[in-house]
Amino acid sequence: MYTYLDRPVTALDNSERFLLWAMRAWSHCRARRMCPPRTLRPAFVTMEVEAALIPFHKAMAAFARAGCVKVGPLPDRMIGDDEALLLALFRDSTGAGEGRVSALLGRLLADPSAPSVLTYLRDAARCLAEAGHDFAAPHDLAAERGA
Repeated sequence: MYTYLDRPVTALDNSERFLLWAMRAWSHCRARRMCPPRTLRPAFVTMEVEAALIPFHKAMAAFARAGCVKVGPLPDRMIGDDEALLLALFRDSTGAGEGRVSALLGRLLADPSAPSVLTYLRDAARCLAEAGHDFAAPHDLAAERGA
């Protein structure tokens, strides 16, 4: 999470920026009673990650139902706290970070849907990675913080 916290959107690579945009656009659509998958589909097709759309949507819907995260509006230039958390959850949902994500989801969602949400995050991240949008590489947090 600290990788992304309070950083400008311009510090993200293109894959991370797309995921942040998708989270914000999903929330924007939902707030306006629009169908997020239908509205976001053209962007996912353009980025060649259409297979990630449904698991991404299911994960975002679970977070929205739980009311545990808030994403900023589309034009925000900085990455918010909850957005940093979501980016890290997607990034860490595969590989060595999966256990941490599972534990955090259990606390965030406080309901039996946490294992399903981990599956949605993992499936979306894998679809993104298969299309060349792999941001799941581990970050050296100590180096990033200057330690």
